[in-house]
Amino acid sequence: MDVDDDPADDLDRISALPDDLLHVILSFLRDEIMATRTAVLSRRWRHVWTKSQELYFVDWYPNKQRKKRGRWFPGFVNWALARRGDADLQSLSIIMSRPKNATSDQVNDWICYAMQRAVKTFTISSPVVHSSYLPIVELPSHGRAESIKLSMSSFRLRLPASQDARYEALIELDISSTWFDEEDGVGVRGRTLGDFVSTCCPRLRKLKLWCPKKLTRLVLRADELEELRVSLADDLLTLDVRAPNLRVFGLNLFRLGQLPRPYWKLIESGVVRIVAPRLEEIDMDNILGWRSRDLRIGDLTSVRRLSNLGLEMHGQYCWETDYGFWLLTNCPNIEHVGLHLRHNMLSMHELVDLMDIDAPQLHKVRSMIVKASDSRPEHFFATSVHSLLLMCPGLRSLCIDITDGDQISLFEDRDTLASHPDITLEFLQEASIIGFTGTDQEMYIVSFLFGISPSIMTMTIHRAKEVTLNNITTDSDDDDDGGGDLNPSNLLKIPSTCHETYIPGSDTAIRKRGRTTDPGCIYELSPRTRMASSSDPSMDTVAPHAAVTSERKLNLDLQEQLPKPYLARALVAVDPSHPQGTQGRDARGLSVLQQHAAFFDRNNDGIIYPWETFQGLRAIGCGFPVSFTLAIVINLALSYPTQPGWMPSLLLSVHVKNIHKAKHGSDSETYDTEGRFDPSKFDAIFSKYGRTQPNALTKDELNTMLKANRNMYDFIGWGASSLEWKLLYSVAKDKDGLLQRDAVRGVFDGSLFERLQDSKKSS
Repeated sequence: MDVDDDPADDLDRISALPDDLLHVILSFLRDEIMATRTAVLSRRWRHVWTKSQELYFVDWYPNKQRKKRGRWFPGFVNWALARRGDADLQSLSIIMSRPKNATSDQVNDWICYAMQRAVKTFTISSPVVHSSYLPIVELPSHGRAESIKLSMSSFRLRLPASQDARYEALIELDISSTWFDEEDGVGVRGRTLGDFVSTCCPRLRKLKLWCPKKLTRLVLRADELEELRVSLADDLLTLDVRAPNLRVFGLNLFRLGQLPRPYWKLIESGVVRIVAPRLEEIDMDNILGWRSRDLRIGDLTSVRRLSNLGLEMHGQYCWETDYGFWLLTNCPNIEHVGLHLRHNMLSMHELVDLMDIDAPQLHKVRSMIVKASDSRPEHFFATSVHSLLLMCPGLRSLCIDITDGDQISLFEDRDTLASHPDITLEFLQEASIIGFTGTDQEMYIVSFLFGISPSIMTMTIHRAKEVTLNNITTDSDDDDDGGGDLNPSNLLKIPSTCHETYIPGSDTAIRKRGRTTDPGCIYELSPRTRMASSSDPSMDTVAPHAAVTSERKLNLDLQEQLPKPYLARALVAVDPSHPQGTQGRDARGLSVLQQHAAFFDRNNDGIIYPWETFQGLRAIGCGFPVSFTLAIVINLALSYPTQPGWMPSLLLSVHVKNIHKAKHGSDSETYDTEGRFDPSKFDAIFSKYGRTQPNALTKDELNTMLKANRNMYDFIGWGASSLEWKLLYSVAKDKDGLLQRDAVRGVFDGSLFERLQDSKKSS
């Protein structure tokens, strides 16, 4: 420094930063070795890292340095943990890339430290070792972490044997590539995994097992378990689960591309038995499946989603003994299906023709994802899709993923199409193709989808990553392979039935998202909104100069889906899936709005007092402070308008018979001014704002709707609507953060409140 410089310029400004800010800066390093080196930056940084709430140790180095540095990696971890003393931390991760970098005693010490100090998450990983002898590491008898992720390929895991072992805070347990210290499902010296989960983890909600070794039997009795996923469990012979709150069950027992060693043993004696009355989603993707008698799942009426379902098909024929097909035919209420079509059938016996008149129908399916797996022309992939679409007449959203397909052929012989039953998907509104390369066959698929649906609104095309603007089909004859330079306007040449493709405010039919040179560019084909008469503009629902009418679309086929949707119903809340309202529900002569309010009339005397509102809110799962506050706010707002006379009620009573007088503005208008249910207004909630899924709302879509419904200067209505919908979202959203259509319909007639109350009682 020059002698004439101001001494103030040499101040240690970093030392003036607060510790919390320094911890945030260190958290971006994601490596404790790098964090300790920051001590050279400032005197205060020498010890700041020891108080960081997230520690991440990893011994990944270049090959020349890995062996050398791996020797002192355990010592560094021990030194760093010792510098922290007894201080708690939020997260601890230890990742080893070499099997000999730590002994079993050192790993046991790390695990014990983490179980005592880590409050949120603990992760430890070691590489795969091919050895007949593996040292044992053991979980301590008590742990404080909410999430534990173990990948102990270099060790054999032993679970605590102590009868007092407890992991009270554990919510998520993820075990992958780990050898268990079990023989025939019995712990050698410790507990079995099933016993550990059932007795030591009372709050466990998620259990994930990936490639467990020497785990032959898993018996679970877990009241709070909501998600169970088992993958690549080659040694597992018995899976017995009883979980009253299980929502998601995933099973993938076989390795892709090979027949696992215990396969025939599984066919003979293996069993999967699941008792989960609230099961909503089943996720299965196996290369080969058991017969249906080996897969024993209890009541399947609650299942709404089948995801990544492996299905063995050859054209229109499906392997009848495949449990993928068994699940399709035995889940009567599924609304979403995700299929992974495979073509690995060992024989052509025991096949079912999905185009046969007696083939099963999936009337309630609203969305479908079909993914190709190593498809070749002789596999007739598109014929398989054709037969699956025949099974789903009510389909509204379709996605075809051909990313993994080598060669996609619509039909081996185009003339074969004439012999197949015609398809008309009256309700299909959205379709997408992923992995599009622009071949003639793929262009024909786009045309085919437009042709089978008179109501399709948007076709989204995702280009394959390796395809650029210069190698998708055009009219150029320069390429002998039929390819050429991409001209996206070629998509405009696709014939469509009763459609003109256009984008409001533009001369082109294609809306492109992304840069022109982006290989993942997306194209959207948007057909003109269909009118009852192409020559009658009075029936058009889109005004070219009012962009909002194009953004917030109406369901033009509602009258075909539901009789007289314009007619407000006084007693029942109806939609296309519930044309008679909630099944088995007695309206008791009350209007739909009165039924909604009557749930909070706990003594059924027709009057709701604040303490009854409080009890009702607690019954559907609201916390004490929220219920107490809302009980006062709601009764204070609704009491006076519903009084039979002019005198207010000092007890803030709400009269159910006059509840229609308390209807506020800036709402969806699903209730009319007399408390009836308007099906067309209810349907518009999802047709206008349900962009992610046609029958659900995300949190952002919900906020968009609330803003769109605001009436000018109606501040009370703004607040009331926001309070109602956000409270509904908090108690009724699913695991994906979606507010489903059926939940919203249920809140209008009060049936959702009863389901939430029953759910809380049983739990």
